Amino acid sequence: MLVLIEGFGLGLSTGIYCLGACAPILIPFVMVESRPNWRSNLWLTGQFLLGRLIAYVLFAAGASLLGQLASSRLPTWLVPAGLLLSGILMLAYAAAPREAWPGLCPAVCRRFPAARMPLLLGFLVGINVCPPFLAAMTRVIDLHHTGLSILYFLAFFVGTTLYVLPVILVTPIARIARLKSIGWLACVIAGTWFCASGISGLVH
Repeated sequence: MLVLIEGFGLGLSTGIYCLGACAPILIPFVMVESRPNWRSNLWLTGQFLLGRLIAYVLFAAGASLLGQLASSRLPTWLVPAGLLLSGILMLAYAAAPREAWPGLCPAVCRRFPAARMPLLLGFLVGINVCPPFLAAMTRVIDLHHTGLSILYFLAFFVGTTLYVLPVILVTPIARIARLKSIGWLACVIAGTWFCASGISGLVH
């Protein structure tokens, strides 16, 4: 249960990044590709979300496998130090302006015609390297269990989807701003939690 709660909380903490880096990509994409038929839009949204889900499952499995292969070779202090560093990065991320964190999907989408491939666009959004994503990777490396790692990233996916769906549905800006505030608070809480987990691991 703790794995699901922590993964979901990390997903929520991506809000300030998702809305800052991905909204400028997603909103024009939806406005151009949307159709009067709601079933077409549902299919469009489903492909985009499936792309993100595929990215998260692949990264979860890969990070878990890496952790299991390297667990006997890593010093015991390395993972707690990684958790502490992830927590510090998340707190810095919450304090810094969004422009300080460049996104992968805006950079890639400027160079490749992903706008008409929602599955690919979802995958690119899914692999945005931000502090919450790095924190999730660090955590699943320490789980040493592929099933739990995938569950962790599934919960992470659900948390991030709460921000992506309103953007896809072109929700009024005022509501998106409120979501951003929720994301900032979740980022502070998650960053503090990871700092505490890292310090606790180093002490013990």
